Amino acid sequence: MRVPCSARTGRTGRRRSTGRRAGRGRSQEAPAGSRSRPPASRPVRPGSCWPSTRSSGWRDVATDEITILVTTDQLEPVHVVDDWQALDATQALNAPGPGAVVAPTSRTLMAALQPGARIAVYLGDDPQAWHSGPLEAPPTRKRSVDGEDAGPGMLTIRWATHELWFGARRLYPDPAVAWAAQTTEQWSVTNVNAETVLRNLATAHAGPGALSYRRVPRLALAAANSPLVGVQVTEASRMEWVSDVMRRVAVAGGNLRWRIRHVDRDLLFAASARRDLSASVRFSFDLDNLLGYDTDPEAPTLTAALVAGQGEGTDRPLRERAVASPWGRFEDIVDRGDTIDPVLLDAAGDEALAAGGETANLAADAVETPGPGQPLFGRDFDLNDLVTVELDDGVPLVDVVTAARLQAPGDGTHRLGFTIGTPDAPSDEMTRAVRDLYRRIGGWETR
Repeated sequence: MRVPCSARTGRTGRRRSTGRRAGRGRSQEAPAGSRSRPPASRPVRPGSCWPSTRSSGWRDVATDEITILVTTDQLEPVHVVDDWQALDATQALNAPGPGAVVAPTSRTLMAALQPGARIAVYLGDDPQAWHSGPLEAPPTRKRSVDGEDAGPGMLTIRWATHELWFGARRLYPDPAVAWAAQTTEQWSVTNVNAETVLRNLATAHAGPGALSYRRVPRLALAAANSPLVGVQVTEASRMEWVSDVMRRVAVAGGNLRWRIRHVDRDLLFAASARRDLSASVRFSFDLDNLLGYDTDPEAPTLTAALVAGQGEGTDRPLRERAVASPWGRFEDIVDRGDTIDPVLLDAAGDEALAAGGETANLAADAVETPGPGQPLFGRDFDLNDLVTVELDDGVPLVDVVTAARLQAPGDGTHRLGFTIGTPDAPSDEMTRAVRDLYRRIGGWETR
């Protein structure tokens, strides 16, 4: 019989120290010479306990399954965060994911949390960090004479995954030349494989191919896919954020995923193709791995993009990109005054149509649950994969996994949840599914 945490400790989510751990409730320094994580023999927290109240999706976790490290910017471990009280970390698709943990204050932990420090979260014995990235700001501290913040007080540590580096770099027209020496008008590629473009952008602006002062320590390119993933793309930009351009290339190249993985003491950039796992990975209320979903349909704001290119008066090239819609025709001008290339002009029109298109605005919240045949994140599916969500009355929706969120309150349980669908992104299939759902609901009301 499992006993609620409150019955064993007197306070839900807080444990008494047993004295079996080095430091008796203090964070530990990483072992000298450690390359990634402390050895398996490191002291661990006392046995897990079952929470007295938890919503669906919470389950037991082995007490040494989650390891949180503080490292230098060279990814050298300097501190093991022990006795943490709450962990919340999210992986995001083609974007940085936030992370936060609350832990007791100690001098050694404060000394490790210097500007440039990294946080790495590991699950089990996997040499790849589940979540890793630089501190976003110095930790906040709360201390009081009693309550949860009594004693030395509590630190809240916040970081974001390494994908943030591409949102901290402007796309130089010529990345091999310093900013003050730029003479090229814009960066551009024409009919180049999307994976190749992404890899070149990564290395030229933050990796080994970048100017020395723009390089992210330990960042390198993972081996390219064979054959390369994605289709040929044509793209141009002038000093946008690198991450914005990479997201456009990923979509235009066939809905690719790009990410930075923290493996041992290396950061590896890689791109991967979207997989259609809709036949094997399903989420539904009946399977107990779907928590809920939200819909907020919107009519289109643009169905005819009137694109104007570079030039003056009648010399300015004009292109029109339009879609038929039962809502009617809605026009707007799209200004691309930096190019006369019809491929780029059409692409700008298509992008505007996508942004102003009819949206279903559906996002489903799912969780990983144990049991035979249940899909497991990282083994059976991952971010950017297509999976099936069964809505009311058996309406199936195939959509993409856009986020994974690990939550662990420090009481011996954790939950791994997922967001399926992008609420603000138009999707023909999603729109049709929501229309079908609304029609069926209307049918119920008239029976």
